[in-house]
Amino acid sequence: AVLSSYGVLTVLVLNSALRLYTSTKFKRNPAKKNDWVLPNLFCLCSGICVITGAFTGVMFQLLGIYSKSALGMGNHLAYVAFKEATQSYRRLGFHTFLTCLGSFVAVFLISLRNMTKEDERFGDKIFGIMAVLTVLG
Repeated sequence: AVLSSYGVLTVLVLNSALRLYTSTKFKRNPAKKNDWVLPNLFCLCSGICVITGAFTGVMFQLLGIYSKSALGMGNHLAYVAFKEATQSYRRLGFHTFLTCLGSFVAVFLISLRNMTKEDERFGDKIFGIMAVLTVLG
């Protein structure tokens, strides 16, 4: 059940990241020197989130299916052998899961910064609060 949970959670994060990617528009200001940083960082983090999320989702779903198939056929020895043989893949999947979550947080914060940077009264405060909550959370 845990294997499937990682897959489902990853697919939900992946869906949110793709939604942010398609809905976030950056306004270019040629007068600013570093205007290219946020859009490119956003694309990089989005790409990392999508690639690691797709890998994690598919891998944990396949591991869950094969595990349940072995148990469903009453072949407990095959299940134990399968778990031992796929330990490195489960570890890799967990690391890509964490990478997907971390890159999603980066995508969210960049999108939030893009939305709040033009509000001179509260933009920096809102972004600062969210960044601190992210670091603490």
